Amino acid sequence: MNLDASLTLRPAREADAAALALLHRMGFAEGWNAQSMRTLLSNTASFGFVVEDPEADILRALVLVQVATDQSEILTIATAPSMRRKGLARALLVAAGKEAASRGAREMFLEVAEGNNAARGLYESLGFSLSGKRRGYYRDRDGHVEDALLFRAHVPLAL
Repeated sequence: MNLDASLTLRPAREADAAALALLHRMGFAEGWNAQSMRTLLSNTASFGFVVEDPEADILRALVLVQVATDQSEILTIATAPSMRRKGLARALLVAAGKEAASRGAREMFLEVAEGNNAARGLYESLGFSLSGKRRGYYRDRDGHVEDALLFRAHVPLAL
């Protein structure tokens, strides 16, 4: 997956924690704080990638993953609203799938709000298939409750 030449895909670092928290709050009603990001990235079972705009010194997208034995889980993925539908999430997921496989994972799991059709289409295009549902799992900023759909795929992901 090719990103715009002005963008860089790189591993997330603990030093990115504040910027990761800010980016996460743009996409989720209950965004994670900087300490949560720092703690996650300090755990050897976890890793992440970011898409950075080095000229603007700003993060545009993130993915955070945890690996346990032969399974991996996308803990979160977020893209700045102005950068959506530009291939950033796809590039992050492909990189995450490769890294998870290199750490011994054979499968990757994630969950997504049932009404998030754009994300569902992306996941399905990368080989994810529906494996379950959690009723009433998500609550948006307006208090609306939505089911979470559980997806799984083999890693590395299909391109």
